[in-house]
Amino acid sequence: MTPNDISIELQEMRDQMQTLKGIIHDQQIVNENMMRRAMKKDFGEMRSKVCFSTILSAFTCMLLTLFLILVFLLQAKLFIPLWLYALSVLFLWTATTASVYALRRYLPANLLTGNLTNVAATIVSYKRFRYKWLKFAIPFLLAWFTALFYYIGRDLDSAFSQTLFCGCLAGLVIGCILDFFHFMKSQKRLNDLLREIEEVRGAK
Repeated sequence: MTPNDISIELQEMRDQMQTLKGIIHDQQIVNENMMRRAMKKDFGEMRSKVCFSTILSAFTCMLLTLFLILVFLLQAKLFIPLWLYALSVLFLWTATTASVYALRRYLPANLLTGNLTNVAATIVSYKRFRYKWLKFAIPFLLAWFTALFYYIGRDLDSAFSQTLFCGCLAGLVIGCILDFFHFMKSQKRLNDLLREIEEVRGAK
């Protein structure tokens, strides 16, 4: 084999290596696009649920605020103090505002179209935001329910108060269970998104 033949063969091997690299690169792009589509689907479902709960919360807040204004104007009596009811409405408005902030700051519709490193950082920040909100919401709700049961429990001799007490207690237990499972399911979705992003980044 002459030096010229060796040179030609080496050049062919270089060309084949470049072709192979191009195929691998194209396959990585295809895999990334497929994974992005899957992530967008999961993210879209999660964002839709957050949007729905935010809209429902805002609608509930408007109704409760209207009712509070009517109670104040008509000087009507409630089974709980007016200040406790007003505090409840204020908390709901705070929760709704926090949800709107989270949607705009951490869950924009075009989140997954950006750089995956920035996407992962945004998701991690959103998880931190959720935990910070829980640190505020849980103590508040514990204090709120304590006050609620205190005022209801002062008149447990009546059938209405007993029924109301049992209903509120059942609502508290069921609500805590449902919220816990909803929170854990949301966290799992966020963790799955982070894992998929790591897989895409690791494949590059």
